[in-house]
Amino acid sequence: MTDTNKKRFRQSSILESFATNRPKRLTHEVNRQMSTRSDLEADCGRELLAAAAEKRQRHCQPESVESDDDCGGPADFLTWTFNLSPEDKVRESPGNGGGDGSSTPDLFDMESAEVDKELSLGTSLLEMKTNRSCRQSLPPLRSASDHTVLFDTNCSVSGERPPSPYPREYVDRWDGSHVKMPCSTSENNLCPVANAEQYHNVGLLHRWNVISEALQCKMRSWQDLKKTILRYNSRYQNQWDFNVLEEFFNELNETETEAFFETTLPKMVRLALKLKSICTKPIPLLQKGSSHAITMSQLQIACLLANAFFCTFPRRNSQRQNSEFSNYPSINFVGLFNGSRRCKERIEKLKCLLNYFRRVTEKEPCGTVSFKRQQLPNHPSWSTSREQLSKLRVTTEGKIEDSRGMLQVDFANKRIGGGVLTGGCVQEEIRFVISPELIISRLFTEQLSPHEAVIITGCETFSSYEGYAKTFVWSGNYLDEQTRDSWGRLFVEVVAIDAEPFKSQKAKQYAPNFLTREINKAYCGFFCDGATSDNQPSVATGNWGCGAFGGDPRLKMLLQLMAASQAGRDVVYYTFGDRELCRDIFDVYEILKEKEATVGFVWNVLEEYSSTVLIRKKKTLQQPLYEFVRKKVLNYSGDANANDNETGAKKISSCASSSNSVLPEMPQTT
Repeated sequence: MTDTNKKRFRQSSILESFATNRPKRLTHEVNRQMSTRSDLEADCGRELLAAAAEKRQRHCQPESVESDDDCGGPADFLTWTFNLSPEDKVRESPGNGGGDGSSTPDLFDMESAEVDKELSLGTSLLEMKTNRSCRQSLPPLRSASDHTVLFDTNCSVSGERPPSPYPREYVDRWDGSHVKMPCSTSENNLCPVANAEQYHNVGLLHRWNVISEALQCKMRSWQDLKKTILRYNSRYQNQWDFNVLEEFFNELNETETEAFFETTLPKMVRLALKLKSICTKPIPLLQKGSSHAITMSQLQIACLLANAFFCTFPRRNSQRQNSEFSNYPSINFVGLFNGSRRCKERIEKLKCLLNYFRRVTEKEPCGTVSFKRQQLPNHPSWSTSREQLSKLRVTTEGKIEDSRGMLQVDFANKRIGGGVLTGGCVQEEIRFVISPELIISRLFTEQLSPHEAVIITGCETFSSYEGYAKTFVWSGNYLDEQTRDSWGRLFVEVVAIDAEPFKSQKAKQYAPNFLTREINKAYCGFFCDGATSDNQPSVATGNWGCGAFGGDPRLKMLLQLMAASQAGRDVVYYTFGDRELCRDIFDVYEILKEKEATVGFVWNVLEEYSSTVLIRKKKTLQQPLYEFVRKKVLNYSGDANANDNETGAKKISSCASSSNSVLPEMPQTT
C-alpha cells in the first residue's frame, strides 16, 4: 500500500470512528482544552461545542464511511440521489472554504480532527450581529427603474407555492440590454441544422423549434443526450467531446443509468420547455457602470438552469475576444461535459448539480432570490477616516458559508463564478455548486469593474461537500432550513468581490494604487446605503485572493477589516486551519484596539510600509508587515488617532524608521 493510500485509509478510519462517537469525543476534548487554555479560549470552546451540538441535532445523521479511494463516487451518488427523497438522508458538510487555490485542511483530517487544534480569538459569536438580530422591515416589493421583479408582486411570497410569473404572457426582447432567450421569436434567433434534409432542405430554423423537438425525443444514454444537445449546436460537432459526461455515466451500472434517464432527465426536459410560461418578462443585463437589481423566483431560476444544462442559450458558447458576450461568463453547461483535465472535479460538481435538479423537479421551490450589481464611483478618504476598528473574531475552524445570518464573502473572479462550469474547484466554484442558484448570475452579469460588486440574497444550499480543489467531493444532500424575509428570500447574503491577481509580482500589492484598489473593492461589497452600524450583519470572510492570486493574507485581513469598519460592520475571519495566522491577526488587532487606532491611522501605516520597506529594484520585502505595524504603533506614545490629515501625517512620520525611502514605481492597476 502506498503512503497516500495509507493516509487515506487512516483518515477514513478516523472518519468512521468520529461519525459514531462524535458527541462523546467532542465533550471530552473540549473539557480537556478548557483546563489549559486562557479564559477567552475556554469561552470560545464552549461556544463551539454548543454550536456543534445544535448543528448535529438539526442536520447530522451518522453514516458509515467508505475506506477506498473512490469514496463518494458516481455509483454511490446515483444510488442515493435517485432512489431517496430529500428528507430521507441529510448530511452535514465537514468541508472547508478557502480562497483562490489556497490549501484548506479538512476538519476531519487525521492531522486536524482534534478539537484542541481549533483556535478562536476575539469577540464571541453571540456578540456578532446577524441579519436576525439586525432584522429591519423591508418596503413592499415593487419593480422600479433600478429593480426588475420577474413575478407578480401582488401574489403571496410566503414560501407555500411559487410566485406567479409577471406578465402572464411571454414578452420577447432581443436587444443589447437584455438576455437573449432561446425561446425568442426574433429572426436573429435562428439555428443551423446538422441534417437539413429532415427539415425539407431548410438549413436555418427558429432555435426554439429545433430545441423543443430535440428535447422531446427519448434519451436513454449519454450518447443520446450528446446527440440532442448537438442538434441545436451543430457548429460544435467537432469541438465538443463530452468526455466527462461519458466518464460519469460509464461508471454507473444499468439500474443507476436507467433511474436517471427514466425519471430525473424527463422532468428536467419538461422544466426547461416551460421557459416561455415561467420566465415571461425580459431579463435585463447587469452591465458595467450600472447599479441595478433583479429579483426572481427560485422556480424561474430552476427553469433557466435547466436550459443551461441542455446548452440552449444562444450566442453564449463563444468566448473569443470579439464575440458578442466576451465580457460575460459562460452559462451553458458544456464546459462541465468536455475536457480531459480535472475530470474528477467536474464529475463531483455534476453530482452537486444533478442533486439540485432532482430536488427542484421533485418539489417546486417556492422562494425568491435577488441579484444586485452595486457600483460606488466615490469612496472614502482613507487617510483621514476617523472610524474606529470594528469588532473582530478570528478562527481556525469552520467555513464562510456556515456563518448564518452574516454577509458571506465570495472570493470572486471578475467574471462571476470563475471556473464553476469548467474545471475550477476552489472557494467560489464550490460555493456556486452547493448553491446552484448562484450560477444563474452568470447569465446576466457583465465582468466586474474595480469599483463594482454583486450582492446575492436568498440563495439556498442543496448539497454538502468535503475537501477542497483536487480533494473536493460531493458528500450528500443538504436541507437549508433558514427562515425567509418578507420578500420570500432566505436569510442568506453572498457578496462577490474580485481581488487583483499578484501571481508574478507579489510585492506590488503593497503599492498605494493597489492598496486603494483592494480596499475600495471590499468597501463596495460591504457598503449598504442608508444602513447604520446597528442594523448591519457582520462580514464573514477569510484569505481573499491569497491562493493562486498570490495575495498576502495579513494584508488582506487589514484591508477587509478597514473596509468593514468604514461600512459599519463587524468581521468574522476564517484562517482555514492556520493557527499562526490566527494568532498573528489577533495580536496586531489587540495592539491597534488598545491604542484606539482609526481606519485612517492604519491606512497611513500601510502607506508608510509601502514607501519604507519595498525595494525599488528587487521589489521584495525587507520587513514583515505585522512587525512593521507593531513597531509603528508601540513606538508611538498616545492614541493612534489623528484629528486631521496633517496631524495624522506628522504622527506617522514621527515613528518612521526610514523617512528617506522612496516609493518604488509600480505598474498601474488595469
